[in-house]
Amino acid sequence: MEDLARVAAALRESRFGVVGWIAATLDPAAGDVAVEAFNRLVVTANASTRCAGLPLGGKGNALGANYVCAWQYGVPLRSRLGAGPPEHDPLRYRLKSLLAGDEVDALVWLSALNGAELPDTRKPMIVLARPGQPLPRDPEVLIPVAIPGLDHAGSIHRGDGVAALPLRRLRTTAMTLPSAASVLSALLDRLPASPVPFRETAHV
Repeated sequence: MEDLARVAAALRESRFGVVGWIAATLDPAAGDVAVEAFNRLVVTANASTRCAGLPLGGKGNALGANYVCAWQYGVPLRSRLGAGPPEHDPLRYRLKSLLAGDEVDALVWLSALNGAELPDTRKPMIVLARPGQPLPRDPEVLIPVAIPGLDHAGSIHRGDGVAALPLRRLRTTAMTLPSAASVLSALLDRLPASPVPFRETAHV
């Protein structure tokens, strides 16, 4: 209760407070109730000062990946991008569902930022990951890649989804790693000109 009292006092005394939360970290059974409580807290604080709510996105710029998928293909993540028009189905094209249904032949996993943990699957994997990324097993192909905003310039979406922010290169290291974009471009250049379309291509 003492901790709560300190938080309440800080909100009352602030000129502009912000209440932030990450929905993915909330208890699924009570997530809606928790978000409602955060919103009520913001409304109550606004009676005497200025306060805003800030729901934060997931790890690894998942929000940015969702935006890119939407503006490139007209559908959000968890969509089929194989032959024919894109098809969005958040349950069918969830990675867990595809792995459980044995619908994945191989997995290309990109984790240049501190993103989600690599799934523990026996399927062949090509992993593009930042150095030090925890892996459940040694993949068939592992390509270390540079970290955007540290090793090279890039962009990332703000947690509130309002704007994309430019990232500058902040460090120079003895070991120069390629960017994930350059590795993916090199892989695409080595594919046949008219490859057989994938039956399903899914995104986490």
